[in-house]
Amino acid sequence: MQNTGLDELDHKILQLIKDNARLSYSEIADRIGGITRVSVRNRMKALEENGVIRGYRTIIDTSGTGHAIKFFIETKSKRGMYAEVVDFLTSIDIIREVHTISGQCKIIAVGYAPDPATLHGYAHRMFKILDEMEAVEEFSFDQVTITHKDDGGIYDVGNGKIQQDEGNTKQDRRNGTAR
Repeated sequence: MQNTGLDELDHKILQLIKDNARLSYSEIADRIGGITRVSVRNRMKALEENGVIRGYRTIIDTSGTGHAIKFFIETKSKRGMYAEVVDFLTSIDIIREVHTISGQCKIIAVGYAPDPATLHGYAHRMFKILDEMEAVEEFSFDQVTITHKDDGGIYDVGNGKIQQDEGNTKQDRRNGTAR
C-alpha cells in the first residue's frame, strides 16, 4: 500500500500510536485537538483496512525474559533454491524473524537464545545443516554484543527527515539529498 493518501491528521495519529498503541480514541483526539474520537476511530479503521496499520503489539525487552542473546544468520542461496533455505530458517523455533534482503538471493534470520550453551548448541546444529544444504552457497552467523538502538522495528512516521544533532545537515530519506 502506498501512503500517498495520508494527510497531516493521519500522520499525527500514527505518531501517537507508534509511541503508545494503548491510547484510546478519546485520548488521541484530545492530544491532537480539533478532532473527535469518532473521527479518530474512523481514520484508524481506514488505516487498518488499507494496510497502513498492520497490527498492534507489545514490544518486549528480551533481556528480562531469559532470551537475551540475539544473533543473526545471513545466507546466500543458490539460484532457484531460495525457498528451501527460507523454509529451513522459518522452521527453527528460536529464530523470530526471517528477511529477504537486497543482493543475490540473500536472507537474514534474527534469533534469540536464552543462554550461551543453548546458543552454542543451536549454532553448531545450524552450521552443520547449512553447510550440508545444497541450496546454501554461503552463510555467516553473528552474535550481537551491544545494541545501540532498538525501537522495536517501528518506522518514525514523522516528516521523513533525518536530523543530525551536530551541525545543520538535514537529509531527506526519500532521495538521499542533504540540504
